Amino acid sequence: MSELLSSSSFPVANVNTLVFKLLNSLSIEERKRSIKLNLFTGIPISILYNDIIELSRSPDPNDTFLVFKFMDKYGETIDAAGSPLSFLTAIVRNVTAVAYIDGSFLAGGRACNPRYDGYAEHVFNYCCRSAMRVVSGVTAEQKFAKLIYSVIDTPSQVSKYVQLISVLASNFASGHFLDFDACNEALASCQKNATMQEDN
Repeated sequence: MSELLSSSSFPVANVNTLVFKLLNSLSIEERKRSIKLNLFTGIPISILYNDIIELSRSPDPNDTFLVFKFMDKYGETIDAAGSPLSFLTAIVRNVTAVAYIDGSFLAGGRACNPRYDGYAEHVFNYCCRSAMRVVSGVTAEQKFAKLIYSVIDTPSQVSKYVQLISVLASNFASGHFLDFDACNEALASCQKNATMQEDN
């Protein structure tokens, strides 16, 4: 078809580039509307990974809900331009940090705090589930550990935040029948590899 068009001297456009330019010309509120149309009605409108990361930074529970719906619908098929670990890490860090600052996680999460809607916790769980499918590694425990290590490996670790991630990770691991010893060994391996890379 494109040969026919180019031989007839009609202009040819790259549809992906055109859609990307159109989406970027919209405001975040307009793109949010298109995200909702995709997630709730199934209309095939492109969703940019950067928009999901932007929504994950928002303190608005409705935005966290959209991130949850995105991960529910597309979490097991994400590619994130060849770096799914970076994408998942950004989402988990953003959503959990916002919930941490809000204080809802610290009040016990969904199990103990009836005012908490739990979407940040759902996003965490969906990102962990997605990591076990799309992150490189041999076992589910190794893939899971890579995500958890990536989330807590920050220049300045806040001990309460690390404890929060530890509790969430432990709950996820026990709820998904992961081997705790294998998870801990994989986390230690991630730490060892990071230390070796720093030394080189």
